[in-house]
Amino acid sequence: MTGTTSGKRLWDKSGDSASSLNKLIHEFTVGSDPEIDLNIIYWDILASAAHAKMLNNSKLLDDKDLAVLIPGLKKALNLVKKDEFTIPRELEDCHTALESYLTEECGDAGKRIHTGRSRNDQVLVAVRLYLRALIIDSVNGLTAVANLAFKRAESSLGIQIPGHTHFQHAMPASVGMWFSAIAEGAIELIREGLALSELVSINPLGVGSGFGAPLPIDRELTTKLLGFSKTQRNPINTQNSRGKYELSIVRYLSNISSWIEKYSYDLIIYNMQELRWVKIPKSFTTGSSIMPQKQNPDVLELLRGSASRVRASEFEIASIISKLPSHYHRDFQLTKEPLVKARNISLSTLSIFKQVLEGIDFDIIELEKSKSEELYVTYQAFRLVRQGMSFRDAYIETARLYTEGSINKKDLEQDFALIESSLISELASGKAELLQISNTISTKSAELNSLENLLS
Repeated sequence: MTGTTSGKRLWDKSGDSASSLNKLIHEFTVGSDPEIDLNIIYWDILASAAHAKMLNNSKLLDDKDLAVLIPGLKKALNLVKKDEFTIPRELEDCHTALESYLTEECGDAGKRIHTGRSRNDQVLVAVRLYLRALIIDSVNGLTAVANLAFKRAESSLGIQIPGHTHFQHAMPASVGMWFSAIAEGAIELIREGLALSELVSINPLGVGSGFGAPLPIDRELTTKLLGFSKTQRNPINTQNSRGKYELSIVRYLSNISSWIEKYSYDLIIYNMQELRWVKIPKSFTTGSSIMPQKQNPDVLELLRGSASRVRASEFEIASIISKLPSHYHRDFQLTKEPLVKARNISLSTLSIFKQVLEGIDFDIIELEKSKSEELYVTYQAFRLVRQGMSFRDAYIETARLYTEGSINKKDLEQDFALIESSLISELASGKAELLQISNTISTKSAELNSLENLLS
């Protein structure tokens, strides 16, 4: 059985008819909600279970009604998991479709579940839960990339690679240093995500349309049942926060995308025929419709380009919410689509980026060819410093030696061992930190997964 098609919209009154609203206007106002809301209905169902249990505890819903609503919600959740719950356009959104479904399944009990809440309430709490899950999905993806990057770094810390500033040779880096940089960036993004997970762990449910309800609503109970850290207090401020947390999370997804963009761009450069530092598997490349020899790194270019799409979603949400006064406005409906879009792009690119990092190989022979004398000029200055010379005098003396062509590259290359030793220590520390925060992620993930117990 799928979501019902015979119910009424939540704002329909007695005497209203389906034809009382201009069809073109209705189509415009519904927009993409029936499709987009399939992403949040899972959370609307769980929040509805918490709301029903709170109503029952507050004597606003009797035991008999609760006894049929919980199984009804569980049945709806199973349909969602099997992609069999539909949201008819005439019902506008998942909230109407769910109540209509419960009314068909549970009779009058389905009509009572909306007591003390509004659709604004439902959207706020469902999206807030969606954001918490989104963060967990993101940090899990980042953790997978970080573990892989650390693994690849371990076997390549000493493989030197030219480091650049201003697209000019600067000083030696290493393949391992590059992979480790990816892992360390992922850890920083994971920590940012975990901090945001605390920020969004604030329960908005129970403020009605943003003015409260003259009913004995126990908001602290729903906070506890839904695993939020605290309750969002003021009704007006709670309503005004719609879009704000969405923007914070999409900005975070933008940071992830920018991180992927940067290293994808590195690989595009490293893969150029002029360098040939990196080999990309043929299965990762595409050809040209006119040039038979081409093997194009399209996957890297699309990873790079996808970052702009996430940034566009960030700008879209910011533009929608920045111009509004207090309270609810229908404009907020338009913040859901860019949120879902940014989430899907971000998680997809994380998965693809991991596959790329697994598949690439660095060409040691080509890297050796690329190591110029000028890469090691600064090493000469540091050698003089270790011999007791002030850095500025060493700088000037080294410049003279370089001008004279007296820099011994082969000899100076050995000094990278000091860098490699430091990298080994940093790598061990990074892996230990990743393990620690992975345990935190597992705990938060288990907390979210346990919310299905509301249906037991």
